[in-house]
Amino acid sequence: MYEKGKRFRLIKFQDGAIVIQKKENKSWETDFTISPLSDNICPKCGHPLLKNQSCKFHSELKSISSAFSLCYGGYYQTDLNFKPLNEYSRRIQNFKNNSNYIEIFYKILKYRWNNSKDEIDYSWMTLVPTRNKNMEILTEIIASKLNLNYLHWENVFKYFPIGSVKYERNKKKRKNLVTNKYKLNLDNINKTKIDLSLPGVIMDDIFNTGMTMSYIINLISKKTIPTKIKGLVLARTLGKQIRYIQFPKTKRKTNIN
Repeated sequence: MYEKGKRFRLIKFQDGAIVIQKKENKSWETDFTISPLSDNICPKCGHPLLKNQSCKFHSELKSISSAFSLCYGGYYQTDLNFKPLNEYSRRIQNFKNNSNYIEIFYKILKYRWNNSKDEIDYSWMTLVPTRNKNMEILTEIIASKLNLNYLHWENVFKYFPIGSVKYERNKKKRKNLVTNKYKLNLDNINKTKIDLSLPGVIMDDIFNTGMTMSYIINLISKKTIPTKIKGLVLARTLGKQIRYIQFPKTKRKTNIN
């Protein structure tokens, strides 16, 4: 059960790095850190780019009709055996079993959202269908704080939990998994008169090529094409082509929240 409280706080650096501190016996102790996001990123999918490099990391998003942009908390990295290579990735993998992370992820995503340059007036928010109840709680909290109409995923989609897409390396098998896992709940959409044509936000845990996100958006577009969709995710995956910014740096200006 999620309990409201102020057990965690963020120390935010001017370059975008974050220190997450946990309250222990009335004092604040460092829990883990998140590296700053790269300055040069794809405006559509958020992947870090080299100077003058064109983005090839969101090929699946080319099939959607809606305008799309991505907001994410940090970077997700694992080895070939899916062992997390940073503490933030480990927290994401364990999120299903730890409700304490709801507060952490909420504060991280709120910070990233407030620092995004997107000035679109969004109307609704939903979640890529999941069995992770903590993701559902997190999405509902964020929707409430952003004054968005929260749509539980069961009101929009039908979900068949047949396997994990993120752990399937073969592209064809991933696509088959995605198309078999998610369907549109047209009966419920028609009954509740949900207006999905307005700009909306779709929440998920990890964004890779955009295969799941684009499929979900295309499902919605079978009913009506949204004017704008913003993806809000815990993390953006990284390739191995770029030497990324590392934490920590020295002589930083900080802001505690």
